[in-house]
Amino acid sequence: SYRLGIPAPGLFTKPLRGRYDDGHLDLMDHISNYGATKSISLDLACKMVGLVGKGEHSGADVAAMVDEGRIEEIKTYCLSDVAQLGVLWSAVSLSTGWLTPALATLVEAAIWEAVDAVPGLAWMTDCPRRASR
Repeated sequence: SYRLGIPAPGLFTKPLRGRYDDGHLDLMDHISNYGATKSISLDLACKMVGLVGKGEHSGADVAAMVDEGRIEEIKTYCLSDVAQLGVLWSAVSLSTGWLTPALATLVEAAIWEAVDAVPGLAWMTDCPRRASR
């Protein structure tokens, strides 16, 4: 459902469970059904919905990048995570029925517009999901 963009709200009828209050959703916890299934990485979840994934950096690289003064690269890395997480959230929200198809399309279009405005994020746009929009 996430990968193909097919709404399947009937699969998600139980209230959300988790360790946070009603104002917070940990998307990766939700994807793993709060531990009921094996957790997957953000990289794999992004690739599953047609995004490029994490790219050449991971969170483990950030401390060394700070030590080396590579602040702009850290900024770009963090923005790519935020953008891809936003698109992933949109795909999950469409599947669960939290967003209508029209609203999910608007959300994702706004994210891609923001990505286009950051020159360091151009590598993210070469993906099947962007090509299909």
